[in-house]
Amino acid sequence: MTQPVPLEVIPERRDAVAGTVLDTAIEWRLRLDDSVDTEQASNVRRQFEHWLHASPAHLDAWALLDSGLGRTMGPLRTALTGSDGTLRNSLLHPERMRRRFMRRALALGAVGSGLAWFVHRQVPLPNLLADLGTGTAQRSQHTLPDGTEILLDARSRVDLRFDGRQRLVHLLAGAIQVRTGADMTRPFLVATAQGQVQALGTEFMVRQETGASQVLVQRDRVQVQALSGRQVDLQAGQGVRFRADGIDAVRTDMQGDSAWQDGLLEVNDRALPEVIDTLRAYYPGVLRVSPAVAGIRVSGVFPLDDPMRALRALAHTAPIEVRRYTPWVMLVQRKDELS
Repeated sequence: MTQPVPLEVIPERRDAVAGTVLDTAIEWRLRLDDSVDTEQASNVRRQFEHWLHASPAHLDAWALLDSGLGRTMGPLRTALTGSDGTLRNSLLHPERMRRRFMRRALALGAVGSGLAWFVHRQVPLPNLLADLGTGTAQRSQHTLPDGTEILLDARSRVDLRFDGRQRLVHLLAGAIQVRTGADMTRPFLVATAQGQVQALGTEFMVRQETGASQVLVQRDRVQVQALSGRQVDLQAGQGVRFRADGIDAVRTDMQGDSAWQDGLLEVNDRALPEVIDTLRAYYPGVLRVSPAVAGIRVSGVFPLDDPMRALRALAHTAPIEVRRYTPWVMLVQRKDELS
């Protein structure tokens, strides 16, 4: 029987936590900037202070963001209004120039609130520090040095650490589908903020959620180990969610959760806010959800690559209405809220 790889040999997991928290810190930076001189400024500031002091990791992420991204707007404004128009053209052609633009903007240390929001919605800013990453509405296939094939879902990122002892993938955000390459001498591991998944000659999916990780096995088996030390073996067709302190019951009804590989969102009796949260990775703007829809549950198959069509389908099957306030902002609310 294959022995589990001790968690101690996996490098510091702070990177995985910091990546997720840094996303949230960026969102707070943008919310604070956008609320300046508005009636909501004091309320937004109170909410931010509550988030900031809720965890030492939040303080670390905020310090990192402040030291690197928030220095000055001057150089960036100059670049945007310069005679050659290079940086402005980067915004007009994000697919072609996205990476070049982000490197220049970060080198200037000057990402302004509106501009940063636009870029962050296209490509999450922490992706620039990751080995592999995807932007909004983008899935990407890669072949690793050992022959392993890895598919990244939209707005996902990973770091890789392959050495003589192990093949390690840090899942920092989003989801990956893995088909492991043959290597009998080095274990293949996926590390998340809550623990690790050890492949035992297999094909499987791992998703990093907020406060939890999800694993689904399509072929052969894997071993899941939470940071607390609890372990469980999963066979093909089985899935589980786990947190740092434990592992939920093994399930056999999670196959639909891997439909994103085919550009689909398949749900069965799932809370509407969770469905909208999945669509956010494929929508370049802001999708706001009214608290009044929290109790609505939906089932169906929806197209991830066409989030507007998915939202229209949801509006036909659930008591909701989708309101578009700008090309970049939409609100999902109950129909009875409009009366």
